Amino acid sequence: MSDWTFVCATGQLLPGEKTVVWADDTPILVVNLDGELYALGDRCTHDEFELSSGDIDSAEGSITCVLHGARFDIREGTALCAPAYEPVAKFPVKIAHGGIATGGNIGQNGFNGRADLGIIRRPFRLGLAALEPGDGHGTLV
Repeated sequence: MSDWTFVCATGQLLPGEKTVVWADDTPILVVNLDGELYALGDRCTHDEFELSSGDIDSAEGSITCVLHGARFDIREGTALCAPAYEPVAKFPVKIAHGGIATGGNIGQNGFNGRADLGIIRRPFRLGLAALEPGDGHGTLV
């Protein structure tokens, strides 16, 4: 997957809220954690259940899988407790012209830090990215 997928307008994902988009056949969970946007694979690495059904703990910056209680760090994708031991994939987020997009280039275990920060390509055709190179998330302004 190398294309960017439109998520929503920035005003539609408020702090503490989450949404899921599909990039090809990959479900991606996008979370607004206190004004910072993060995107993770929407599957628990323990039992492939959707993380988007879980609750967000804003103080810890984590999400809990409702199936067996595994918790993941929203910022990094790392597993915080059993029964999950592997991290979930982490995706870059872009903010441009009032819209949020996710996707881009990922490594085998998540965001590889080399996202395509040039022109945003289909299906999110709004122009240049609003992130600094090396940033893995977006900030609402």
